[in-house]
Amino acid sequence: MDERKLIDYINQNVKRKINIMDVCGKHTNVIKRIDLESVLSDKINLVSGPGCPICITSSQIVDLAISLAKSKKTIVTYEDMLKVRGSKNSLNDLLLDGYKIKLIKSPLDLFLFIEQNKKDEIVFLGVGFETIVPVLSSVVKTMKRLKIDNVSFLLSIKRMEPIIRKLLVENKKIDGIIAPGHVASVTGSDYFKFITDHFSLSCAICGFKAHDILSAIYFLIRHVDKPSFINLYSHFVRPLGNKKALNLINQVFDIRDSYCFGLGNVYQSSYQLKEEFSAYNAFKKYKLRLLNKNEEIKECLCKQVILGFKKPTDCRSYQSECNPTNPIGSCMVSSNGTCLAYFNYRKRRKK
Repeated sequence: MDERKLIDYINQNVKRKINIMDVCGKHTNVIKRIDLESVLSDKINLVSGPGCPICITSSQIVDLAISLAKSKKTIVTYEDMLKVRGSKNSLNDLLLDGYKIKLIKSPLDLFLFIEQNKKDEIVFLGVGFETIVPVLSSVVKTMKRLKIDNVSFLLSIKRMEPIIRKLLVENKKIDGIIAPGHVASVTGSDYFKFITDHFSLSCAICGFKAHDILSAIYFLIRHVDKPSFINLYSHFVRPLGNKKALNLINQVFDIRDSYCFGLGNVYQSSYQLKEEFSAYNAFKKYKLRLLNKNEEIKECLCKQVILGFKKPTDCRSYQSECNPTNPIGSCMVSSNGTCLAYFNYRKRRKK
């Protein structure tokens, strides 16, 4: 069925107000970029969830990275992390002040940087979901094998399943979930079945093209009152996932509880380096710790946006005080953040 027919079917067959949540920032970006809401019925409310790892990362991680930079460590991270605020300032502030902050696009880039900076004490600040963990696992194993000893990892790597569980306990107004195909390609489609089995909600795993997302919405409106599960990304996603990648992850990482901004302390929600690789764990190497405390951003609605209770346009700070040049909350910082997606495509209007 082509896109036009999908849109017509969806609009003709949606019978009541339905709240559909995507839990991946890539889906959010596509939805806003193609202005999908403008061609769908007003009965369909598309809501963005906590699909950006930067958005749910504690500001304490930034504070720790800043403290390490000030103690003459070289911080290596992604561009999206630069403007994320700690309690007082950001890594971008330190970069402008001349501290050693290096931007890379992949953990694999670390090897070249290490080769060129053998005398530096390097700390990689990394955030992400399951998609990045196999690469990180390979990098850490290789560093241990090569006996590289001037690098450590300050990580905030989250697991999507417990985060969605916590979200659905908090927000009971969701009628269906669009799940990300790239995460499922690692974890397997069965990883997301709890959404239907435990919360009695329909769930569709899909890719990142307009047709993929429309197909997911088509499935969800058909099954809104009869909870069902479907994998629309079956060419790339197996029920039990990528066994080689999962085995590699299990060799290097343990699963632990962690704090997630907007959600609080979430059971078994993070990957942490095993004791065997503790020499590469910045928390242990530099005796760092995170406090289990709730964080609030008084100036914006970032927390409510993450939970799906509010949209960026509901926030008084949106566009004015909070924008890409002066982001207050992390939802306006990351390229996959909901607020930034709204801002980037804000000139579009629903017809």
